[in-house]
Amino acid sequence: SSLPKVLHEVAGKSLLEHVVDTASRLQPKAIHVVVGHGGDAVRSALSRYSLQWVEQTKRLGTGHAVMQAMPAVDLDSTVLVLYGDVPLIEEDSLRALVGLAATTPALLTARLAGVLAAPAGALNAYLPRVGNDNQQGEYYLPDILSLAVADGLPIASVEAATEMDVQGVNDRLQLNTVEREYQKRQAQALLRAGTSVADTARIDIRGTLQCGADVSIDVGVVFEGEVTLGDGVSIGPNCVLRNVSVGAGVVIHAMSHLEDCQLGEGCSVGPFARLRTGTRLAEGARVGNFVETKKANIGSGSKINHLSYVGDCDMGSEVNIGAGTITCNYDGVNKHKTIIGSGSFVGSNSTLVAPLKIDDAGFVAAGSTITKAVAEREL
Repeated sequence: SSLPKVLHEVAGKSLLEHVVDTASRLQPKAIHVVVGHGGDAVRSALSRYSLQWVEQTKRLGTGHAVMQAMPAVDLDSTVLVLYGDVPLIEEDSLRALVGLAATTPALLTARLAGVLAAPAGALNAYLPRVGNDNQQGEYYLPDILSLAVADGLPIASVEAATEMDVQGVNDRLQLNTVEREYQKRQAQALLRAGTSVADTARIDIRGTLQCGADVSIDVGVVFEGEVTLGDGVSIGPNCVLRNVSVGAGVVIHAMSHLEDCQLGEGCSVGPFARLRTGTRLAEGARVGNFVETKKANIGSGSKINHLSYVGDCDMGSEVNIGAGTITCNYDGVNKHKTIIGSGSFVGSNSTLVAPLKIDDAGFVAAGSTITKAVAEREL
């Protein structure tokens, strides 16, 4: 891939971001990131973090990489060496490892090992003595352990909770394995917290998901960005929610796509609905099958049940929008707003040409094209 390995994603976040986030939870004095291939892209992708960047111009192995960082390391500190392609490593394992490494090198052990913590002084002493007499001609970091043993220094170790804690990513199969493990862990955490998840193998959380009590999530649902679900929310199969806040008691039926929107309590959405950026549903509003909304404020109890497009619209309460209705919000150059007052009725197959205002209790008969304001209670 032309993309640097550590920028490939698990759950919508790069491998390296997962590692840096875990390291940050340890509250270290500093985090040094050694970069080689694609270093500029890596730095740009993690610009929101406070990191110390170290360039490894020649990639001569893990020992050589750590040597590049050591001049900037406080010699009274404990150095924890992590790998940018090992995203699932657990904070608890690292805390235990660092706790053993105040005076002696310590290794996180598993069938696939390599995560190491050590006193900075010991690293400085042993790294220059690591040789590269191997087929790859590289300087391998774990070699410092044999040097320490030869000097009579005891080596501490912590066994990783699972092999997945230290699973690296070197091809797309391993990337997929790590992705599914990460998603399984998130799904299991939801179940333990009281959320019903139909199938832990068929849910994807690519951001953060907060659930109230008695939330139900069917198969194939994808959550992206920041999503909040209130008490008693039910989500049908194969829905996508991106940056959505959902009030208590909302039902989102199958095959619906919601992004950057807010739903009040007791709303109903779908099936096959698309709520685009800026949609706001007040309490008890209903958006039905094959309805698309965009920058639409839909009042309490209002209904858009079938086959309609409502964009750039402020709608009052208890409005009924008939099937096939569209707000013509774009004239080819600019977007314009439609205002529909409370209690209004818009019949099927109506075309509302913005800018337009329909006052409270206005009535638009089926098949109409409306280009001028409709007064209160006017037909």
